[in-house]
Amino acid sequence: ERQSLILKPFIFIELWTIMQDWLRIVFLIYAFRNDWLTTSFLLYGLIILRLVMTIVFDRVILSQRPDLQSSVFIILMSPLYNILLLAFRFCGLLYNALFYSPWQPDPETIEARKRRGELPPGVPEPYGSP
Repeated sequence: ERQSLILKPFIFIELWTIMQDWLRIVFLIYAFRNDWLTTSFLLYGLIILRLVMTIVFDRVILSQRPDLQSSVFIILMSPLYNILLLAFRFCGLLYNALFYSPWQPDPETIEARKRRGELPPGVPEPYGSP
């Protein structure tokens, strides 16, 4: 049980991230429909903030390690990369929800595989088996 308790925070973080990915699109659509000008300025401000943070990290934090510093082109393209990353992640979530998950068969149990003799020798009995 201790091993599964250690994994619980990581599962919670993954679920929280997926929920944010779904809600981000809803909130953006809502914000653009209500006040597109303010939302645009807010998004541009966030893009500029991310760009400034990338420049500060690359030029100040990594100033002692020029071998780890990125080129100016990479730094300027990083906000676009992040926006595309969010868009592709949402497309992946949508594809999973619409096409992949609903059509997957239920996973097969260990007991069923053991009855058919598909498990290699030495596999312990499942918890709670006679």
